[in-house]
Amino acid sequence: MKKSVRLPKNIWVRRFLLILMAGISLSLSRSPRQHIRILKSIPKEWGKFEKSHIYRLSDSLKKKGYVDHRNLKDGEVRIEITDKGRKYFNRLELEDMILPTKNIWDNKWRLILFDIPETRRRGRDALRKKLKELGCCEVQKSIFAWPYDCRKEINFIVDVFNLENYVIYAEAILDSDSRIRKFFSI
Repeated sequence: MKKSVRLPKNIWVRRFLLILMAGISLSLSRSPRQHIRILKSIPKEWGKFEKSHIYRLSDSLKKKGYVDHRNLKDGEVRIEITDKGRKYFNRLELEDMILPTKNIWDNKWRLILFDIPETRRRGRDALRKKLKELGCCEVQKSIFAWPYDCRKEINFIVDVFNLENYVIYAEAILDSDSRIRKFFSI
């Protein structure tokens, strides 16, 4: 008899949505190398899902609008992630995000600059809070610094908060950066 692992619900939801996202990525990818990379990203814990658990989780996610069930001609049911499900998955991924660090600094600062209007205040505050949580140095209210390349992560955050038109990512060498160096102990 398989031993069931008891994990918080959002971990099961994340794993389930990860499998669905991987399927989407496979269908969009043309490269065999990319297929292998995507398949390796699927957690080994997928095998720990019991069939009844998959059905319950799938129904629960369908009721919330995160997945959709499509009946195929041969009697199979295809489970597809919805836009709402993708957004929810991205929020879960955002919670666990960390910015990359390296042993050697290249003397370039990665600056995250934003000018977000008052009408988008919630997004602006969420972005500022997330950058602080990640350990970025607040240079000014709307300028944050990080010592290593983090373009991919910043683009992901900006996309999740739907702030693409208001945020700039730049790499720069600063003349007077002693306060930032001290913040990062560089």
